[in-house]
Amino acid sequence: SVPSAPTGLSLNNIDNEAVNLSWLDNSGNETGFTIQRKAPSDESWTDIAQIAADSTSYQDTTVSAGNDYDYQVSAYNDAGASNSSSVSINLPTLLAYGAQVYQDQGCANCHGNDGKGGFTNVPLTQYSNDTFDQLLNVNTTTMPLGQPDACVGNCAYSVSRYITDVLAITDAGGQDPQACAGEPPASSRSLRLLTRFEYQNTVNDLLGLSVNLIHELPDENRVDGYDNNVAANQVTGIRLEAFLNKAEALASEATTANYGQLVPCATEDNACATQFIQTFGLRAYRRPLTTDEVNQYLANFAQDAFRDAVQQTVMGMLMSPNFLYRSELGELQADGTYQLTAYEIASSLSYLFWGSMPDDKLFQSAAADALNTPVERAIEAHRLLEDSRSHEQVGNFVGQWLLSSSPYALPEKDSDVYPAYTNDVREALSQELVSFFTHVALDNAGHYRDLFTSNYVLANQTLANYYGLSGASGHQFSVINVPDGSRSGLLTLGAVLARHANSNESHPSKRGRFFFERILCHDLPEPANMGIVEAPTVDPNATTRERFAFHSETAESCYSCHQYIDGPGFSFENYDGAGQFRSQENNTTIDASGVLRGLETYTPSEEQNFTDLQSLGQIVADSPNASQCIAK
Repeated sequence: SVPSAPTGLSLNNIDNEAVNLSWLDNSGNETGFTIQRKAPSDESWTDIAQIAADSTSYQDTTVSAGNDYDYQVSAYNDAGASNSSSVSINLPTLLAYGAQVYQDQGCANCHGNDGKGGFTNVPLTQYSNDTFDQLLNVNTTTMPLGQPDACVGNCAYSVSRYITDVLAITDAGGQDPQACAGEPPASSRSLRLLTRFEYQNTVNDLLGLSVNLIHELPDENRVDGYDNNVAANQVTGIRLEAFLNKAEALASEATTANYGQLVPCATEDNACATQFIQTFGLRAYRRPLTTDEVNQYLANFAQDAFRDAVQQTVMGMLMSPNFLYRSELGELQADGTYQLTAYEIASSLSYLFWGSMPDDKLFQSAAADALNTPVERAIEAHRLLEDSRSHEQVGNFVGQWLLSSSPYALPEKDSDVYPAYTNDVREALSQELVSFFTHVALDNAGHYRDLFTSNYVLANQTLANYYGLSGASGHQFSVINVPDGSRSGLLTLGAVLARHANSNESHPSKRGRFFFERILCHDLPEPANMGIVEAPTVDPNATTRERFAFHSETAESCYSCHQYIDGPGFSFENYDGAGQFRSQENNTTIDASGVLRGLETYTPSEEQNFTDLQSLGQIVADSPNASQCIAK
């Protein structure tokens, strides 16, 4: 009899270069199966294979990307052929498949949908046809992170083509990205909302006040720990109300307390009003006002008493987008690009190094168009860094870099586990973080290496007692040498150790991820497609390292990322969850040795061994990648 027809015919796209068909064999008397295919250009079905009886699958390797295919499978014997089972597939084009791979393999998680690299990762848009082979080798041998075997062959080729032929071209505005070879990539034009820290500093410098209002303004939306992301921070209804309340109060306070400083003349006539608007407006808008803007504010003086008009003008300028936002729009050039104005450069420098508006010297340099060359900007940068205001700004930066928050926002701890971790200690730990970084970077003219190898701390008596050190007295922070190596740079700062831990224990994975992402600038994607991971039964006598080792020893789904972070994480184990040094845990000598993978190349095969956190710091101090990371 004629064999029964196969059913349940299905197919899978195999890396966009083969199609795998599978079916249910419903007959025990077939001689074999006939596989037929029809492409859009075919007028009839074509036999592409006859395969043996009892088969339930077939792989067609003669397909081409970007085509549609219909398939039929029938069983046959000497009595005839069964009815056919049919199925169809559309194979995406090379670039469409590359776009699919880019998302499915998690490339976008680190490099962004546009390939520009996000905050810290390598921008893929730098690649082109000239560097395609280099990109293909990177993707084939190292990506996706931790699972380089997951995307090879046509998978790696397609996503590489998508990067060079779509992402890079799009980023270059439709032009060959190599047309700009040798030139630094252009930044996006933007209006950057002042942060609370910048707003407070700016109004104090502008109005001659000393107000503390950071906690009276809405919190920023932090991105990757930083508070100045352009896209995430705009004037919302809540912010608008807060800014309006502050503008009214600040204008009233300033005109009452500092009227003589604000108004440069005493005649209270139209000429004086114009002079006030121009001089105060220059500092408020951080650029000269246009004629229309001057006339707009002059209307206040035609309606109100002079002093009242001054107050209304101050309030109006404090509410203006020209005050609340820092302009990075630039001016259109003959070649179609935009270049920052001298006043925008002045603001970029002052907010970078001071977190506030330009001073008179910067305004003078901008007016003289004397900030155009690297040498001119470097001279100003050195001057700004020599000013004490740079210390607070550097402290603000280091808190966001190392703690993803203000340096003065350390977490609370379980007082039953860490009774010595008091509020006074938390305050001292925060101050140490700022003092150490500014001491190395500014006061001591230190080298990048010193951040990771210095065998001293800056501590007051409270912190010295907490660390078990002697040599400090009172509230003053001073340098205390630590020759035993228990403190050696910023990785051993108590604030860093306490921030990246739990409330009642250390946490190697949190600390390892902090190290890998913040110190090396290697971002890890969020875990995906892990399924259910069951944590092992906790042995109360085990060390923290023994409990966390299951990531790499038994949990294969965890290993792709934890092979990078757990090794460095274990190096921190000589420090408990509150940052105090320890040599034993549960009566067991702590093992802080490990393997650092992917330091320079982000590949798991690149390995460096270390014995403890001090030796890991030495590796980081010698690393070109880590030194570039801090500059990012």
